[in-house]
Amino acid sequence: MLNIVVLLGGNSPERKVSLISGREITAQLKQNGHQVTQIDPADYPYSHEMIRAIHELSPDVVFIGLHGGEGENGVLQATLTASLIRFTGSSFKASAIAMDKLLSKFIADKATVPVPHYQIIQKKDYQNQGIPDYSFYHSKLTKSNHASEIVIKPVDAGSSVGVHIVQDESEWKIALVDAFQYSDKVMLEEFIEGRELTVTILDGIALPVVEIMPHEGFYDYPNKYTEGNTTYQAPADLTHLEATTVQEHALNIWQAMECSGYARIDFRYNGKVFYFLEVNTLPGMTPLSLTPMAAKAMGIDFGALLEKIMDVALASPNL
Repeated sequence: MLNIVVLLGGNSPERKVSLISGREITAQLKQNGHQVTQIDPADYPYSHEMIRAIHELSPDVVFIGLHGGEGENGVLQATLTASLIRFTGSSFKASAIAMDKLLSKFIADKATVPVPHYQIIQKKDYQNQGIPDYSFYHSKLTKSNHASEIVIKPVDAGSSVGVHIVQDESEWKIALVDAFQYSDKVMLEEFIEGRELTVTILDGIALPVVEIMPHEGFYDYPNKYTEGNTTYQAPADLTHLEATTVQEHALNIWQAMECSGYARIDFRYNGKVFYFLEVNTLPGMTPLSLTPMAAKAMGIDFGALLEKIMDVALASPNL
């Protein structure tokens, strides 16, 4: 039996999802026979107070069930590392890189994984100069494919908060204003027609590919977390070559970013090329989450998945 602290909730826009993930993790760990205490970082005005509370519990490991914000961007991981507390998931460096979609694209590109064309708009430029010219960015991001849409997303947010697929100029301003609520930088990306696929890496092993098929629109926040809005296929209906290609892309990115424990890497597939979208170093653990789904397709149930994630953290030589 292990003494485990589960961190859940937090202050990010993904708090609600994190609470669900954290409660699912807690319930399963208790069922596995462990002693578990939940801690919500939002209950502590200062991080040193939370660290003191964790130290008082003397856990064997902290299982991070947070999503987005300081729970996923490396700040918490750096604090735990400096406090000599073992935790699940990637290091502070890998977490920070993965959370930044611009840095992630640089690294994926260097790892020879295809990425969609993109442009960056800074919040300060938007505030000083007003709404950018739609036609300028539209022409830059649609000239290489047949799609007319532009994807707008905050550079450092998760769970698709602030993400929009803009069909025409009438949606441009509203989408930008919303995206800038979540980040000081917004990424404009060419829209890749095709299938949405994701690969979970568990301790350096690629799990079966999962395909995501929203019934309407794209895989936004409501479609991620509303039961019945999306159909999932695990493993995805791919040829052996297709499956191994996207798994190899995911592994290349995992290794290039120096991730550890587990992570989920998302792609779009147009039937010819797998385009990297982003890395999630703390993927969801809700009943609708993709990582438990991928593990199940490989014969790993939720309890065994959590044990494996903790085993990796406990074996880490960093502390």
